[in-house]
Formats: sequence, C-alpha cells, structure tokens
Amino acid sequence: MADVITYRDAVAEGIAREMRRDASVVCLGEDIAAAGGVFKTTTGLLKEFGPERVWDTPISEQAIVGVAMGAAMTGMRPVAEIMFSDFLACCWDYLANEIPKVRYMTGGQVTVPLVVRTANGGGLGFGAQHSQATENWALTVPGLKIAAPATPADVIGHLVRHAAGLPEPPYDGHGHRRRALVGEDDGSVHTGFGLCELRPDGRVPAHVHSHEETFFVLDGAVVLDLPDGSYLLEEGDHGLLPTGVPHAWRGAGSTGGRWADMLAPVPRARYGHDTQAVPDLPAREPARIDVRDPRTRVFGHFEPAQMDPGKQSQDLLAATASMRTALLVYSGITVKMMIDGDLGAVASTMFMVQYASDGIIGTHDHPFEETYLILEGVAEATLDGERYRLEPGDLAWAGAGCVHGFVNAGRGPLRWLETQAPQPPSRHSYRFTRDWDYLRAALEEKS
Repeated sequence: MADVITYRDAVAEGIAREMRRDASVVCLGEDIAAAGGVFKTTTGLLKEFGPERVWDTPISEQAIVGVAMGAAMTGMRPVAEIMFSDFLACCWDYLANEIPKVRYMTGGQVTVPLVVRTANGGGLGFGAQHSQATENWALTVPGLKIAAPATPADVIGHLVRHAAGLPEPPYDGHGHRRRALVGEDDGSVHTGFGLCELRPDGRVPAHVHSHEETFFVLDGAVVLDLPDGSYLLEEGDHGLLPTGVPHAWRGAGSTGGRWADMLAPVPRARYGHDTQAVPDLPAREPARIDVRDPRTRVFGHFEPAQMDPGKQSQDLLAATASMRTALLVYSGITVKMMIDGDLGAVASTMFMVQYASDGIIGTHDHPFEETYLILEGVAEATLDGERYRLEPGDLAWAGAGCVHGFVNAGRGPLRWLETQAPQPPSRHSYRFTRDWDYLRAALEEKS
C-alpha cells in the first residue's frame, strides 16, 4: 500500500486485506464487481478474488441484506454495500428485527457476522432521497454496531475488525477513553502519543501490545494490574510496560485518573492497533510505587521540586532507579530523565524538561521523533520555519528531520513532558542550524 492513501482506496484495501486473511469473507452489492462500485470503493476486488467471492446483485436492498444475512448464518462473513444510507429504509426489517436478534433467539447457537457499508450524509448534490444522515436510525437498536471511521487508517482498522467478527480492542472497554494526539495519520512511524481517562468504575481488560508503552499520570489515580502484582498509580507516577507484558487498568479513588501514554513504534489501526486481548489478571490489593523496591524498578515518581537544582537532597536522589534519572542542567534548561534504556526501555525515552526564564535552545534536528506536552508556562516554538505559541495542554510533535527550537515566552518556568522514539543514537544525535551556518562561513572564508 502506498504511503499516502485516500479514504476511498482505504475501503478497498481494508476489504482486500480481510479477504486475503480469511477465505470466508465475501462482498456483495450493486455494480461492485467489474464496475468497482459507484464510489469505486471495491476496485480491484473482482480481479483478485473472482466472482465466487465478489457478487454483483440486483437493484434490491432487501435482496442484498437478506442474502448477506443468510450467508453469515451459514459461516460466511459478508461485507454488503448499500449505495446510500437512505435506502436502508428498504431493508430495515432485516437490520432492526432480524439480524441483531438471531444470536439471542437461538441462544447463541447462530451468529450473523456481517458488515453493511453505506454512504451517509449530504452536501454532494445527490438529491433529496440520497443525502440524509441516517445513523440515528440504528443508534437505539440493540445488537447493532455503528462505525463512522474518520480517517483512512480508521477505515482499514475498524472495517477489518468488524468484518472479521473480532472483539473490539480493549481500549473500547467501559469507562475509558483515549484521545490519540500523534499517530499514523500524522505521518509518525515511531510515536503513538495520547491522553487517557479512566472513570472510578472504569476498566480496561487485560491485553498485550506488540509495542512498548510508557506513561505519566497527570492527575487522579488508577490501578495497573500486572502478572506479578497490582500497583496504585497517582499524580506524578510514571512507568514502563515492555512489549508483550500482559496488563490491565482499573479506576481508583473518587475521580478516576488521567494519564499520557507513549506507544513505540506507532500502533497500526489496520492490525487492531497491535493489541491483543488475553485472559484476565488477578485484581490484587494495589501497592504504592517505590523505585527502591525491585518489583517496581520500572516505575518512578516525579515532583516539580525535582527540577530545582537548589532543592536536591539525598532523600530525593534516593528515590531514583537509574543514575541517568539524575538531574541534568545546562544553558538554563533542566532535564529529569524518567524512562530510559537503563530501566529496560528499548524503543523510547520519557523525561521532564524545564526552561528557566531565559531558557532557549537553538533550532536543530535529529534522526528520531519527539513529542512535547506543555504542563506549565508558555513556549514559543519553531517547527520547520513555522512559529507557534504553546500553553499548558498543548502538544507539539517533531518528526525525524524536523528543524525545531524553543524559547521560554513567559515570565516563570516553562515545563513539558517529552518523549523520544526511537532512542537517540549514542553519537551525532543532534544537528544544530548554527553548526551549518558556521561550516558555511568557514568554507566561504577558505575559498
């Protein structure tokens, strides 16, 4: 698949991927075979899979959905196309009264794993009977799932998952939501950065990732269940979840919790966000984080006072698991490492950065990606020549090779949470613009 893909092409690619993976997947609809569909969302499927799995149908929505239902009940996984959502009215009895009730009416003996795709909404001049937004028709029907993918990556990921009849990723668990701020749609290869919220009664079931996960608790409290125990995470706590480690999240306290997570490399929507459900983990009485405890060595705690060199003490220094998490101070900039290679991370780093009132770093670039979540103060950022004002809650992302720099634009300290992926190389990590300016001037003088 190309690096850049249109929404329309993503539909065809999503169907094709699932048809390659599972021979029971078929697709059907009006003119979807040789013609590739009225919106060209099935182009190429007939050539690759043949008429045995790509079916042109009569102009009858009842026939399309009725055949899809029958095929699904006998073991197939149909993907049916209804040209416009207005026409769902023609087959509404199947969609509202039959398909979602089969599992219940048969006591779970028969399921109907099918997808009905349709164009929904107006604005393109298709006419009064082809331009309605009808998703609300299905919202109150038990047993129906509604997916409205917003991006090509979501189209492939969610269409494949629904067509395969797989359970939704564990991020769809109750009382939990994650807002993706950096991911595939931004051109990221190594960085999946987001903000997560979990209600006091919320729960994310046990799962594993094929990527590394680091996190920083912004406020509130949550419980993290791991195979070797359960841990209470509160504001300022941070930690590492290595690739393949089963884990689950539970709400805690009276307000639940909110945290930032860093996933490296970037999860892929077309592969279910590289996440797999696993058997439940025991929900034990949670222990608090203490990095001096070998069991919680990959966890830590941050306090803003740790960014003040004048307030460092043996007590604070004792609460660290790595010499690299000690304070680094240079040119009005203070850095507090939190997650690094010494603690077992292999794909990313996470640390806190604070600029003094005169803090500044010149424009530079490097061969890895960075994110910056502003927590305190105001930054004036330059990214590839564009200037931005960043305040608490704002986030910036610099891809590999992005020329960027920051200035403290406020009167007090400027502090942000920063991540890097992949981990910086041991040498030649940064290229500053001033280095090129010096080299250019030196060469001109020599010539």
